[in-house]
Amino acid sequence: MSILLIGIQKILFPFKWLLGITKKDEVLENKMYYDQLWLSIEEMPIWSWNRIIETGDLTYLFKDRTEETKASNRLNSVWLDLQQQHMNEFGVDGLVVQRMRYIKNIIQLNIKFVNTRDRSLLNLIKVEEAKLKASESTFKYRFYKVLDAVTTAKKFRVDPKEFTVIEWYHALKNMSNGNDKG
Repeated sequence: MSILLIGIQKILFPFKWLLGITKKDEVLENKMYYDQLWLSIEEMPIWSWNRIIETGDLTYLFKDRTEETKASNRLNSVWLDLQQQHMNEFGVDGLVVQRMRYIKNIIQLNIKFVNTRDRSLLNLIKVEEAKLKASESTFKYRFYKVLDAVTTAKKFRVDPKEFTVIEWYHALKNMSNGNDKG
């Protein structure tokens, strides 16, 4: 499709019928788009999952991510669905709960500051932000430390770009239950 036609499609998007774009074309386009994404924790590599958690960059949802890959609003719903799959299967990790508490405290302190203009609250906000930042660096370090432990327990190199999210968390669950074979 030429660049001119794409530009015209964007301008005339509300008038799709003028371009001859049918509902069938839209369904096919959506299917092609979603076929490019990791839609299940049973398929998604733990490396991509970890990169999204570390950076917040949802373009890691694409199976063949390149530097030109652009994020879209549709990626948010895909990411939320993947997180829900993870929570349904494994529950919520303790570090995630702790980070959520820090964020909650920061929000509550900010609201209190806006309402009272008590500048002493700014110090408390900085303390909570420092705790949150420290937990983020601990989280990043923890992934590679745990990757080493899983590799040692499994007695073979675990490639985070091949090992899926569900395999990863089941291996961790099995190791924590005393089954070192993962």
